Amino acid sequence: MSRTPDRRVADGRARARGFSLVEIMVALLISAIVLLTVFFVFITNTEQYYRQEQVVQMQERMRFAMEYLKNDLRNAGRLTMVNGNLVVGPQQVQGVKAVQALELFEEDVAPGNLGQNGNGLRPDRLRILVDASGGVPLGVTSVSPDRVTVSPELQQRGAAAKQLVAAGARERFEALFADGSYVYLLHPPSGRYSMVPVRSSTFQDAGPTIEITEDSLMGATCGAGECMVNPVQIIEYRVAVDPDDAQRTNLYRRPIHAVTEQPMDPAVIIAEYVVDMQLWGTYDIGVPGLPQIPADPNPTDTQGNWPAGTESARLNQSPHRVRAMNVLLAVRTPREDKSFVAAPGRAVAADQRVAADRTWFDVLPGDDTGLARVSTLVSEVETPNLNRGI
Repeated sequence: MSRTPDRRVADGRARARGFSLVEIMVALLISAIVLLTVFFVFITNTEQYYRQEQVVQMQERMRFAMEYLKNDLRNAGRLTMVNGNLVVGPQQVQGVKAVQALELFEEDVAPGNLGQNGNGLRPDRLRILVDASGGVPLGVTSVSPDRVTVSPELQQRGAAAKQLVAAGARERFEALFADGSYVYLLHPPSGRYSMVPVRSSTFQDAGPTIEITEDSLMGATCGAGECMVNPVQIIEYRVAVDPDDAQRTNLYRRPIHAVTEQPMDPAVIIAEYVVDMQLWGTYDIGVPGLPQIPADPNPTDTQGNWPAGTESARLNQSPHRVRAMNVLLAVRTPREDKSFVAAPGRAVAADQRVAADRTWFDVLPGDDTGLARVSTLVSEVETPNLNRGI
C-alpha cells in the first residue's frame, strides 16, 4: 500500500526535526573543546592569581618590617647616648660604662638554607639602643647605690608618665624595667646622666622601685628629687631559622641582656620569609664644625660613603659619624614556582651579585622544583639622635 502525500510530508518533517549520529558527535566534540578551554583558562587564572597573591603578601611583609626597623633606627640613641660610641661623653658620670647605641655584625655563617643551593646569602645583624617607653621620662624620689625609687602617680608630670605608674600598670612597668634592661638617669638642671643595668623592679602605689646591678653614681646629684628615669633596651634585629620550619627564615626582633649580652625572650617575628638584610651608613667625615658628607662612590653595593675593610668595622668604630642608615630587605614567596627556573644573576658568583637586584631564591635542591620569587626594598632613614655631642 503506497503512502499518501500527507503521510510522506509528515515523515519528512519528522526526519528534519532529528539529528544524525555524526551531528551529535560533532556537537559533543565542540562542547568538550569549550569545556576544556574554560577549564584551562580557570586553572591558569587561578595559578596566576595565587602567584600574585603571594607577591602582594611578600611586599606587605617587607614594607611592614622596613617601617618597624626604620622607627627603631630613628630612635636609636634617644635619651641614652650623646655620642653614639663608647667614648664617655662630657655630661656622662665618670666611672660608669658607656654603651654603644648602634652596632653592626656581619655574619660568617648563613642561617638555614640561605647559604645553600647556590643562594649565597649572609644577612647582617644589628643591635640598637632604644627607649622602651617611647620617650616618657618618669620623676624620681631618691637614688641609692642599689636602688632607684620612682615618684608616685600624683607627683608625675604629664599624662603619659602618670599612666606608667598608675594603679593597674604593674605588668607594663615591670616589663619595661625588667632584668636585663637599662635604667637611664638624667639630671635636667645640669645635664648629667648615667645608665646602669636593671636587676629587677617592684611596683607599689607609694612609688615603684628599680633594683640596679651597680651604683649609678647619681645619688648625690639626684638627692633633691630632680632626676628623671627612662627604661632603655638593647634590641637586636636578626634573620634566623623558624623553629617550626627549617626551610623558612624570619626577621626577629629580640632584647639583649644588658649584662650577659645574650638574647632574651620574647623574640618577636617582624616578618616571615626574610632571606636578606643589609645595612650601611651615610657618614659625616668632616672635622667638628665643618660637616662633609661625600657621595657614595658605588651606590649599588652595600658599603657606605666612607670606605673601609668592612662596613661593620667602619660603623662600629664611628657610629657617632652616622647621619643616616641605609636598609635593604629581601623577602621571598612561601613556595617555589615550577615555571620559574631561570633567573638573572644566578650564574654569577655570590660575592659579585648586587643585593638589590635579587629576584630568586632556591628553597629546595634540584631544578624540578623551580625557584621562589624574591622582592627587595631599599630605604634610607636619618638618625638625628646619633648626631649629637662630639
